[in-house]
Amino acid sequence: MRPTKDITAIIECETTRVNAGEYLAVLRRLYLRRNWWWITLPVASLCVLGFVNINFLVAGLFIGFVALPMLLVLIYFNYTLTREVQWSLRPKNVTCDDSGLRLEFCDERRGKKCINWDEVTDVLVSARHVAVVLSHRKYAIVLFRRKTNALVLK
Repeated sequence: MRPTKDITAIIECETTRVNAGEYLAVLRRLYLRRNWWWITLPVASLCVLGFVNINFLVAGLFIGFVALPMLLVLIYFNYTLTREVQWSLRPKNVTCDDSGLRLEFCDERRGKKCINWDEVTDVLVSARHVAVVLSHRKYAIVLFRRKTNALVLK
């Protein structure tokens, strides 16, 4: 499934990389957008039950301020050890053709990687980044910087 628009118009093709903080921000935003109700449902229900007994309120605050941040850190470390994150964080040159996206890393040991268009499920564009979502598993994302003068794809 090849995107209908040319994404090289919005991806920086010269040597580019994103840092770990930028990747974490994009991953956190995507994860919380899709799973916000799993987080708010237990905390809200325990806080409502806190009107009956104060222990429920304490449990809700504990889950909201201690357990959920730890869970998000575990999720982050689960995704930071994948090859897609390494592809995003390493300096590389990006080219786009009919077969897919070609990543040529500046480090010779990494070599070249090709992401075929049939592996791409979605292309998400924000003000500063372009996230290419892959079909390998959930939240398999290769993140690129967006060109500053690029038009937004619809």
